[in-house]
Order: sequence, then structure tokens, then C-alpha cells
Amino acid sequence: MESLNRMTAVMKNLNDKSDQGKRVVSETTEMISGSQEFLENIVKAENIVHDHLGVVKTSQDENTENIVKLTVNLRNVADKSASENKNLETLIFGIQKKADYYMYILNHLNQINCLERDDSK
Repeated sequence: MESLNRMTAVMKNLNDKSDQGKRVVSETTEMISGSQEFLENIVKAENIVHDHLGVVKTSQDENTENIVKLTVNLRNVADKSASENKNLETLIFGIQKKADYYMYILNHLNQINCLERDDSK
């Protein structure tokens, strides 16, 4: 009888441990399901971030292209300005040369005028 009682106690103990194991397995399964949901949400969030990064990259590429175009245009403006500055210097030099010739002619006319006055006296 005592052996039966001990066996019954062992069986009850085994049954309790089995129930406890079932509860642990059930809780673990629930935790895994919750973790799976969290992982799915993380993957969705990463996909959204990836999409946004693609938009940012496209925008940055467009900005880089526009900056390159702007740089080329500014370089063209600077080159044209330098060319026009050189042309202006040439024009100023030509005007100065003409002014010198006019002064030379005016000086000669004044000398002729002075000679004519001296002759008329």
C-alpha cells in the first residue's frame, strides 16, 4: 500500500511537473509569438526607413547635379567676365591712345596758332 501511495505521489508529482512544463511551454510560445510580432514591426520600420533613405539619396543626387551645373555656369560667367575685362582694358588703352593723339594735334594747333600771332605782329 505504501508503495502504491509513494507511486501515486510520484505520479502526482510527475503530473504536476508535466502541467508546469506545459505552462512554461505555453508561456514560451506566447513570448515567441510576441517576439515574432515585434520582429515583423522592426522589419516594417526598416523598410520604411529604407524607402525614406532612397528618397533622400535621390534628392541629394539631384542637388549634386544642380551644384555641378551651377559651378559650370559660375565658371563660364567668371571666364566671360575676365574676357570682357580684357576687352575693356583694350578699349580703354585705345581711347587713351586717341586722347594722346588729340593732345598731340591740339599742341601742334596751338603752336601754329602762336606762330600765326607772331607773324601778324
